[in-house]
Amino acid sequence: MKVAKPYTLLAEHYDRNYADFRESPIRMYGGWLRAPLKGARCICDLACGTGQLAAELAGRGYRVTAVDQSPQMVRLARRRAALLGGRMRVVEGDMRRFAPKERFDVVTCFFDSLNHLERRSELSAVFQRAAAMLDPGGWFVFDMNTKAGVAFCWPDPPEAEEGTSGGVRYWKITRGLPFDARAWQGGVQIDWFLERGGGRVEHVREMYCEVAWSHRETVTALKRAGFCDIEHVDGSKIERRLAPGLRRYYRARKS
Repeated sequence: MKVAKPYTLLAEHYDRNYADFRESPIRMYGGWLRAPLKGARCICDLACGTGQLAAELAGRGYRVTAVDQSPQMVRLARRRAALLGGRMRVVEGDMRRFAPKERFDVVTCFFDSLNHLERRSELSAVFQRAAAMLDPGGWFVFDMNTKAGVAFCWPDPPEAEEGTSGGVRYWKITRGLPFDARAWQGGVQIDWFLERGGGRVEHVREMYCEVAWSHRETVTALKRAGFCDIEHVDGSKIERRLAPGLRRYYRARKS
């Protein structure tokens, strides 16, 4: 068995696998983004994934910088950017250390990307980077799975899928990982079985770990990073299919 970095294989399947969750990010997040986007021109989307939200924002006339540390996700996001006449720039980078020279009116980080930080201590570093990228009065808008959301074992039971991608036949098994109540950590394991030449089958595993923070910890880290006017709402108010208590949306202004 080979252990691969996250999104090495999943990236090509990502939009299709998660279409039920967010067919159109701007349509889902639009109400929560309305105030931050008013008067904005330049936006940075951290952990942009395949660039779906960034592309929708660029398509509405904003100048967008999309950032992701996965080379596979960056490649897919650049395909979208190529259709937008230079309004969307895609950068391969780590949101914990991304330090552009330009400043933005809005920084976003959605679809529980912050929960995928390797350590709980890294949340403050990302908040400080977001603050450093914003002009005074600029907005940081993001979501996070709560402790209950990370503890929720999904999928249960495991899900199996088979198909062909890039001429390679595959079988994929996705299972939820047990929740570690002491570390506030859970996640998902994906096992891929890829049909190679001569009837050989290659087993590749991707691990997606998530960590959680309390609401108090999140607000404290935002204030220490220099944010004020902190607002939050339960994720079920934004995502109609989401059960209450599993995700929380935040927005805050740089002081």
